[in-house]
Amino acid sequence: MALPANVIVQPSIPTTFGCALALYPADTGYAFEIQRAPDSGGSPDTGNAEIVGAVPGDTDVFVDERPGDGATYHYRIRHVRSGEDASPWTGWLALEPTELRFAYRPAPLLPGVTENPTDDGATGTLTLEISDPQNRLVSVEAKSRSGNGTEEANWQTLSDAGGGVYTDTVDLAEKHPSTIRYRIVSYDEHGGQVVKERVVPFPLASKPAKPQVTLTIDASGNVDAHVEGDPDTANVRGAASKSAYPNAATVDAEDPVAGQSVDLQDLINLNNGETAYVSVRAYDSGGNGSELAKARISATSDEFNDPPSDPVLSSPSVFVGNVRVAN
Repeated sequence: MALPANVIVQPSIPTTFGCALALYPADTGYAFEIQRAPDSGGSPDTGNAEIVGAVPGDTDVFVDERPGDGATYHYRIRHVRSGEDASPWTGWLALEPTELRFAYRPAPLLPGVTENPTDDGATGTLTLEISDPQNRLVSVEAKSRSGNGTEEANWQTLSDAGGGVYTDTVDLAEKHPSTIRYRIVSYDEHGGQVVKERVVPFPLASKPAKPQVTLTIDASGNVDAHVEGDPDTANVRGAASKSAYPNAATVDAEDPVAGQSVDLQDLINLNNGETAYVSVRAYDSGGNGSELAKARISATSDEFNDPPSDPVLSSPSVFVGNVRVAN
């Protein structure tokens, strides 16, 4: 019996479940060796890794047939040739078996990067999000320069914090922009190395400028400070000593006084002839402190003397003798 005219018979298309790997040779004269490892908590179980294939160097795609049960497998490849040392392994690539009707090698795709620079007023942070769908990434490095430093720091290798995220930081300076330079090294489809390098600038530090300090001393020897900060100033701290200017750590340990224009009272008490050394810092709302402002004042005897009393007239002398009175 003939089939109805609206029923079209298609030839069967064989399917299979497995993991397909696109292969890009550095030299087609070398064969590929493929290694597979089971998954262990999201990472390859290298202790149970095994070689699952060896194919010619002009092979476009290798399919490792696996059951479609949702399991994850990790793969890496290298070049081999009889009588020669094998090349280094590539990084591991995680795959889950899928239904395959056919597989083809996609066009070469280098790693992509997204930059996300941020700063908190004192520190600049560069976050790089790197996608590497074809497992071509070799390394991610960075070096920084803080302010007007004449030399950048040495290259440092950045580690993947998870999901292709890499970060680096730089201290910001008040009068000069700071920078982070990064470079990404990867392989192209011919096995050659490709280097992407960029410089990311950061703004000037927004921490408060060094405040202005005026010292006064009262008749009891108490030293007060009037402090004027800039618009970035949220609070002020100060400390005093009779021997030397207090350092930043000592000032930081004092209680803050909120405000841009503040009075710090009774910082220290002086006796006649003593000197007060005062250090003050201004802080922004995030706790970033300015450079130390320093001032000193000495106590002299004038500060401790009572004011003189009003003058008193002496009684006039009385002279006895002839007095001529003018008419």
